[in-house]
Amino acid sequence: MPKQTFLNLPRERQREIIDISLKEFSCHSFETSSMNKIITELEIAKGSFYRYFKSKKDLYFFLLDYAVNKKIDYLERHIDINGNNFFEIYRSVIFNYMKFDLTFPIISKFLRSAVDNRYIEPTKILNSLNGKTFIENLVINGQKQGEIKDFLSLDFVILCIINLSESMLNYINVKLGIEYKDLLKILEGKPHGYKNQLEDAFYQLMSVLETGLKPVKAN
Repeated sequence: MPKQTFLNLPRERQREIIDISLKEFSCHSFETSSMNKIITELEIAKGSFYRYFKSKKDLYFFLLDYAVNKKIDYLERHIDINGNNFFEIYRSVIFNYMKFDLTFPIISKFLRSAVDNRYIEPTKILNSLNGKTFIENLVINGQKQGEIKDFLSLDFVILCIINLSESMLNYINVKLGIEYKDLLKILEGKPHGYKNQLEDAFYQLMSVLETGLKPVKAN
C-alpha cells in the first residue's frame, strides 16, 4: 500500500503516477515490468519514488486494488439488476463488461494480465460486486426461481458463465473480425454490417447457457 507521502501528493500527481505505472504493468508481466521506465517517465529520482511505495510489489498490489475497485464501481453503477430474469441480468453484465474495457482499455489490459499471471482470480470482479457476492446471489436467485438447475454447484455455474462469455468474444473477433468498438455500437443499436451475425452469435451463447443451465420441464 502507498506510504503517507504518496497520499499527501496533489490528486493530479497521484493520478499521473497511477496512470504511468498502470501503462507499464499492463504491457509487461510483474517480473518483466521496469521500475526504471516508470521512474524515468515520471522524471523523479529513484530514491524519491520509494518514498511513496516500499517496493515494486507494494506498487503493483496498490494498482491491483485500484483497478479492481474502479471496475467494481463502474459495473455497480451501470448493471441493471432490477430485472427478475437471470439471463436478462446476465446480458447487462456482459454488455457493461465490454463497455468498461472500451472506456478504460489500460486498466482492462492490466487486469487481464493480472488474471493471466494468477495474481487475482478470474471471478474476483464479479464476486466483489454489491456486497462481495454479486454473481453468487445472481446464480442462487436463478436457482430459486427455477431458471437454473438446482443440482449444479455454484462454482461450476460461475465458471461456465465466465469461460463461455470470453470464448464468445474470441469467436466474434476471429470469425467476424469485429473490434470491441464496433461490437459496442451494434449492442447499442447503431447500424453495422455485421449486426445480424453478431445477434446470431449472442443468440447461440444465450441458447447454450439456457439449454445447459435451465431445468428440464417434465412432460
